Amino acid sequence: MRTLEALDDPGGPPLGLDAVKAHLRIEGEGEDEAVRLIAAAAAARAESFARLGLSARRMRLTLDGFPPGGRPAQLPRPPVPEVESVLYLGPDGAQRELPADGYRLDAARGRIAPAGGAWPAAAPAPGSVAVTYRGGYARAADVPAPVLQAVLLIAGSLYEHPDGEGPGLPAAARSLLAPYRRIAA
Repeated sequence: MRTLEALDDPGGPPLGLDAVKAHLRIEGEGEDEAVRLIAAAAAARAESFARLGLSARRMRLTLDGFPPGGRPAQLPRPPVPEVESVLYLGPDGAQRELPADGYRLDAARGRIAPAGGAWPAAAPAPGSVAVTYRGGYARAADVPAPVLQAVLLIAGSLYEHPDGEGPGLPAAARSLLAPYRRIAA
């Protein structure tokens, strides 16, 4: 089983209030709080669909052992600029830390693989491996423009349908996010 835990809150949506208000053609400050909520919800929907992290945050992925055969472990919500720690239970039940030179990080794809071709032996127990990492784009300026445009389109849909009964994720947003979408591991 895999569990993902957010260890801190993201720094906020990748688009500022003014950008979202301009897209929605809202003037004045009367709807600012609603627009902030819409911007956050739109970013969350884009993240969920594309399986990307649009804002940097610390996360912990817990696994029931290392992937078999030395296969890479997929870290949700890439990009992954940094792995803080890889902790695991050894066969004797003692907690160990895999040193940084014991794995290779593919930051863009959000994958770690064993440096020597094989993971160390871990206890066959639920939650025996925990990877703590920073995932998501470090700066809003790093988020690809088509992804930001998709967030704006989703925000527009949420604004037009505050009851949630709209068409779902707009087709144009799906199209813009599709090249960035990660396959679920």
